[in-house]
Amino acid sequence: MLKGYGQFVIEKINEIPEGKPIFTKEISDLLVKQFGIENSRAKKIVNTTLNRINGTLIQNYRKGIYYKPKTSVFGKTSLNPMEVTRKMYLSDGNEIIGYETGPSLLQKIGLTTQIPKYRYIATNKYNNKGNRIIEDMKVVIRKPNTPVDRDNIFYLQLIDAIENKDKVNINSHNPSGILNDYITRNKLDYGKLIAIAAKNYGREAILRISDLAVKTRLWSYI
Repeated sequence: MLKGYGQFVIEKINEIPEGKPIFTKEISDLLVKQFGIENSRAKKIVNTTLNRINGTLIQNYRKGIYYKPKTSVFGKTSLNPMEVTRKMYLSDGNEIIGYETGPSLLQKIGLTTQIPKYRYIATNKYNNKGNRIIEDMKVVIRKPNTPVDRDNIFYLQLIDAIENKDKVNINSHNPSGILNDYITRNKLDYGKLIAIAAKNYGREAILRISDLAVKTRLWSYI
């Protein structure tokens, strides 16, 4: 039966595209679901199977994470850390669990030209106070002000940008215009924006949103 287990693991590996992270926990969970075996036994089987094919079919990225390298004329490619970040902290299947925030968001949308060392992520996967730096992935994760989902992701991202709690130097010539473009592009509702800010953020964030509304005539969104 062990051979059957191993074959199942390899079949699941073969279903995963090249260049995508393979999490050992996800494979062992599938093994438990398929065969009804204990979780500890499933983990052993998965680890044994992956260690056996490591270096041939798959490559190890870090503990608990493998990938199938893409092959080009320049040789085999390594795993893009952004793929790992996305799967670990931004989306779980079809469920949205996080978003980019902080200095990297402000640089991305054009509010600052400063290029941060790390990418900042607010994610439901982190529940502690403050920031956690994951050095090898060049990522900083933090707890969002409220759980992230598909309905509120762009509102939370915008409020974070307006709040700018990291005190990033905003050197854009037209920050209000950039924020207004973000609102228009993502079809945000001003009333909902204020409601989310009032429930989950401080007074300063609400005042800044109100100031933005006056500058960009967002009252027309009500």
